Amino acid sequence: MKKKDLLLLLGAFALAGVLFLISQFSNIGKTSLGTVRIYLDGQFYAEEKLVKGKEIRISQPTGEINILTCTENGFFMQHSSCQNQLCVQQGEVNADNYYLRSLGNRIICLPNRVEAELLLSNQTLSPDMPDI
Repeated sequence: MKKKDLLLLLGAFALAGVLFLISQFSNIGKTSLGTVRIYLDGQFYAEEKLVKGKEIRISQPTGEINILTCTENGFFMQHSSCQNQLCVQQGEVNADNYYLRSLGNRIICLPNRVEAELLLSNQTLSPDMPDI
């Protein structure tokens, strides 16, 4: 093998390594630990991957609106058109706190009949979670 061939081969490996690192770092903040599954009036409505900063708008024909905001490893109800705002006050459900929450991995807006459920891709939900 000639010196030029060796340098060309090493250059190709170096370029491949740099491209790999760029692809890995460009996915930071975009990778998803799971999904949020949304039910409307007891029926499946949508399932979205958790992407930090993503807003999911749930608009109903009757005028009710709920907006979920995804965080790094969970979500919270940012806005609801309901009067009592209990769903907004429930705070964030995420991979670190779902087992401590009274509603487990869910946020529920009873007046608007919206339920959002955290589904984690890298772990199973604890069997000790409360039944609701």
